[in-house]
Amino acid sequence: MTQALTIVMMRHGKPLLDLEAGDGVRMTAAQVGQVVSEYEKTELDALSVPPKASMDAANGCSWSICSDLPRAVSSIEALGLRNISTIDPLYRESAMPFIKSRFPRMTFFSWAVLFRIAWLVGFSRHGESIREAKIRAKRAADKLESLSEAHGSVLNLGHGIMNRLIIKELKLRGWQVRVRTGEKYWSYTVLEN
Repeated sequence: MTQALTIVMMRHGKPLLDLEAGDGVRMTAAQVGQVVSEYEKTELDALSVPPKASMDAANGCSWSICSDLPRAVSSIEALGLRNISTIDPLYRESAMPFIKSRFPRMTFFSWAVLFRIAWLVGFSRHGESIREAKIRAKRAADKLESLSEAHGSVLNLGHGIMNRLIIKELKLRGWQVRVRTGEKYWSYTVLEN
């Protein structure tokens, strides 16, 4: 009997610039673009410590790969996996589209919901289209499958939306979800084949 191949898809820890905080400040669409640009450069918050279950899931893998965005790289370091990791821009988050309008003013959360819904139906100005993101997710899934065949188990430390697209692609290929801990920081999904 052969050992099941395993892929663990984990979301990064809480970054210094936490977009989920939603402080209620109203901003223009152009300002949203500036915030998104800053978010792409932010590191992991030093107080964001991986929970034991996430540490166990990550350290149970023979190899890891992560996005090249600072919040992902510093999350790999927090997990103590830098020596068995590959850093790859293929696993970056799909950049949120936006417009450079100065009106109206809404909260970041409201803009994010509006722009992501628009993204789902094809809007991609200043970002990656959903079509491009799905193509990239297929390439990322190819690579994860190859890594799992080579190492038995692999961790992908990535981002919410891109992880969802990769998981969807892996499920289409016959991978089964065995564990799913949610959508929050340090959450993970374990898939087997």
